Amino acid sequence: MEMTVLNKVIALLAVLADGTTSLYLSSGTAIIGGGEHEHVRNASAAFVATTNQLHGHMKLAQAMPLPATGHVTFYARTDCGVFMADVAQAELRSGHPLTPLFSAGNAVITELRKLSPTKGKSTA
Repeated sequence: MEMTVLNKVIALLAVLADGTTSLYLSSGTAIIGGGEHEHVRNASAAFVATTNQLHGHMKLAQAMPLPATGHVTFYARTDCGVFMADVAQAELRSGHPLTPLFSAGNAVITELRKLSPTKGKSTA
């Protein structure tokens, strides 16, 4: 899941089926190895399960552009290729079919931020 956050910083949430979970910011900040913590691993498993349920709302990716301001781009790597969906955050807040995936991704980010020495405060 990729999205633009404060000051046009791109946030990339990477969650793998094996529990590997990291958050990367284009500002240079990263939280890696989150899957080693049970609370992150649980949120990550819910994100993967939600992705599996909703990947039918995605299309086969022809390219992987950065998300536009105010948009969220979801990617799902499968045995059949990489699938993606680009959705405006406003649509995700108003009941889009991928809203549960957006919520699950934000739950993972919340758990990762609890690991940060800034205690969840943005450094962007």
